[in-house]
Amino acid sequence: FREPKSWAQMMDHSCVMKLMSGVLVFDLATDSLQPGQVNACEALSSAYVAQYLESWKNVPEATPIVSNLRLSGLYLAMLVVICLVQPTQGFKQFRRAQAYLRAADEEA
Repeated sequence: FREPKSWAQMMDHSCVMKLMSGVLVFDLATDSLQPGQVNACEALSSAYVAQYLESWKNVPEATPIVSNLRLSGLYLAMLVVICLVQPTQGFKQFRRAQAYLRAADEEA
C-alpha cells in the first residue's frame, strides 16, 4: 500500500471508484423510475393532466407539443437526454483525469 500523493490519486482508488459507480447506478435507476411514476399519476387523475396543461398556457408555442407529449413523455425525453449526456461527460472527465495523473507522474 502506498500513500496517495494527491486528491486525484486518492479518488482513483478502486474502493472509491466502486462506491461512486454504485451511487451513479442508483441515481440512474431512480431517474428511470420517474416516467413510470408520472404516467401512473396521469392515469389516476385527470386533474393532474389538466394542471400540467394549464401550466403551459403562457407558452403558446409549446402547447401543441406538450399536450401530445404529456408530462410522462417529457420525463422520458429528459431521461434519454440524461442517458446520452452523462456518459459523454464522464468520459471527458476520465480523459482529463488521465492526463492530469500522467503529468503528475512525470513530475515525480
